[in-house]
Amino acid sequence: LAGVPALVINNAREKLIQLEQAEVAQASTQLLPGHQLNAQTPAIPVPHPWQNDLFTSDPKNHPALELLHNTDPDMLSPRQALDIVFEMKKLLDRH
Repeated sequence: LAGVPALVINNAREKLIQLEQAEVAQASTQLLPGHQLNAQTPAIPVPHPWQNDLFTSDPKNHPALELLHNTDPDMLSPRQALDIVFEMKKLLDRH
């Protein structure tokens, strides 16, 4: 990262590692509803609400990807390209 002191970057990396480790530790103690923890049953991590479910939608059929696929960027003015970015954002927000 240009202009950011190495100390800041190193501190940020360390903090990220701490947060990730804390998240893993917390997830390992949570159970799905209806499960009880015992010696034979390991904890089952509960999915985070911000985590996408890979099995609920087919990304190949997403309207934003279809719009991108049907767009020739070499034929767009800067304004047209920006309009398409905003349209894709709307499509992503809807799904």
